[in-house]
Amino acid sequence: MSRGLLFLLAQCVPLLFGIPIAVARGWNALLSWTWFAAAYLAGSPVLAVTAIVLSAVGIHWTVVSVVLAGGVVAAVIATTFRGPVSPGRPGRMGVPAPALLGVGIVAVFAMLATATSLGNSADFTFFWGPKAVLFASSRGIDFGALAGPFANYGHITYPTLWPTVMAFSAMLAGHLPWRLAPMLTPAWLLLSVPLVFVLLRRLLGPR
Repeated sequence: MSRGLLFLLAQCVPLLFGIPIAVARGWNALLSWTWFAAAYLAGSPVLAVTAIVLSAVGIHWTVVSVVLAGGVVAAVIATTFRGPVSPGRPGRMGVPAPALLGVGIVAVFAMLATATSLGNSADFTFFWGPKAVLFASSRGIDFGALAGPFANYGHITYPTLWPTVMAFSAMLAGHLPWRLAPMLTPAWLLLSVPLVFVLLRRLLGPR
């Protein structure tokens, strides 16, 4: 199995963490775009926080340690915050076609620009990517490196969500695919669209 494919398959871990949270919060239209978005976007912070806490207590990242600890965190969140955000069936609320088309065009353009080297993310090249490689090679958050010369250009005050998720995937794959990884950035935009419309409709009611 190629390393790039392993890197992509590792993105399923945040999804697995987010499934119980999405179901507990009422995002119950299985396999809908909204359900998938809610699960992935809820599971990614669970993965990041779990990985950071493991590093803080001196436990190195492994598939077993991260999955077990993350599963416990996800179960606690799902149990604590069980119940729909508000009445309704969010998974069945559609997103207007023009919005889908517009976001889709932007996402495809961003991915093609990255794939053809017509565009790239300077932040990923100089900040997110190096942090992901550092964390993956250290099998955890290297607090010592973040407090050393690396911090002079590494922007350690930036949120660690994205580099931590990338680092876990890179650890499983054995390397960080520098061309492939930035292409996943538009996925966050695509996944946020259905949730924004659903939440707006819950707040404003049908129009």
